[in-house]
Order: sequence, then structure tokens, then C-alpha cells
Amino acid sequence: MNNLRSELLEFKRLRNIFNPFKVLDNAGREEVHSRVIAWLLNPEESHGCGDAFARALLPAAGAADLGDFARLIVEREKTIKLVGCTHNRKGRIDVIASVPHDGPVWILELKTYSDEHDNQLKNYREWCELKFNGRKLAYIYLTRDATAPSDSLWRAVGYRQLIDILDGIAPPDSFAHRFVMDYRQALQRWFLSGSPSQEKGQEILSGWLGGEIGRFPSELRDEFKDEYDSLLRIHNESVRALKVKT
Repeated sequence: MNNLRSELLEFKRLRNIFNPFKVLDNAGREEVHSRVIAWLLNPEESHGCGDAFARALLPAAGAADLGDFARLIVEREKTIKLVGCTHNRKGRIDVIASVPHDGPVWILELKTYSDEHDNQLKNYREWCELKFNGRKLAYIYLTRDATAPSDSLWRAVGYRQLIDILDGIAPPDSFAHRFVMDYRQALQRWFLSGSPSQEKGQEILSGWLGGEIGRFPSELRDEFKDEYDSLLRIHNESVRALKVKT
């Protein structure tokens, strides 16, 4: 019992580590990710990592002749009129990054919990082909698990790849480094179930409780109510995942 209590105290400590995205409970919103990614892509922004993020992420779209990322211009939430629509239908491209003077252009569409709809990727590509006629275009479709895009010219990228890219991007002694690491942890927590606290919870559930939440000692429920609730969520997610596989 004392050993389990020690494990629960460590679980509690990990769950209470400060993370601004956890406080705001906004890591599931696409707008949050488009803001952070656009900020990191802009070499002139306050993160202090120059074009390092752009050089790591944008080649995923298959643009081998990278261009001058140090002069990258970044737009976010670009409202467009869809090509060929008779009812003035509009769309909104999450991020556009371009090298000026007819340089290459990268278009990013982000998804968190929603899916593509109404030929969205095809419509956005057709608008970009008209808008940036004659320029090299590359398209990135960023989703939780690198979902295959409906339009073959888009390149699928998953948030796991983004997590790997974020390692070592910002100068280690900078405020921006702390923010980037908080963002990375939020991605792990919301999309990969891989944050340190969740890993500890899974360890407790499988190692100490034999995978059965019902074996949680009743005498510890009051002291570790929040931790019990968190373990219950992890247990239920595991059950759902097992049902999907079978």
C-alpha cells in the first residue's frame, strides 16, 4: 500500500506540472496550432530560432530546392473565395509561407479532431494554383495520425513528426524554449497520450492495478480523487482502443 501511495504521489506531481496550454485547455483547437506554427515559421519572430523550424518542417512537403527560408513571409487564417463556386463560397487556409520575389510557397492545412470536408484540399489547391501561378507550390496536411489527404498533391504529416521537430529548435536558455517545450508536451498529452503524467498513469494502472481500475484501494480514493479520475479516463481510453482493434 505504501509503495502504491508513493507512485500516486509521483503521478500527482507530474499531473500538476505547470503548462499554459493545460491551464487554458485549448490544445484541441486548430486556431491555437495555426498560431504557434505560424509564429515558429516566421524567422523574424521573437522565438529566437530563426528559420530552424521552417527548415525542419517545410521539406516534409517534398520541396527539395528549399529556397531562402531566412526571408520567409508567413500568413495565417487566409480567407479566400473558392474557385468555380457560384455562391461566393469562401474558405480559410490555415498557414501560407512564401519566399518573396516568385520563390516557393508552402500551404498548410491543420486538423485536430475534425476531418476534411467538401473537397477542401482540392479547392484550396486550385485557389493557390491561380493565386501563385508559375511558382513552386508544396502542400502539407497536418493531422493527428498523418491521415492520407483526399488530394494527391498534399503531403501528410502527423503531430508525432511535429513533436520530433520541436526538440532543440529554440535556444535552450531562452523564454521561447520553455514555451516551445510546453507546446511539445501539450501535443504529447492531447494527441499521442504520451506525456510523462500519462505514462506514469499507464504504469500504475497496468503494473500496480493489473489493468483493472476496480482494484484501486478504496481507502486511497479521498486522498487521490483527481488521480483516480485520471486513471479511470486512461482505463476507459484503453478499453475503447482495444474494441476498435478487435
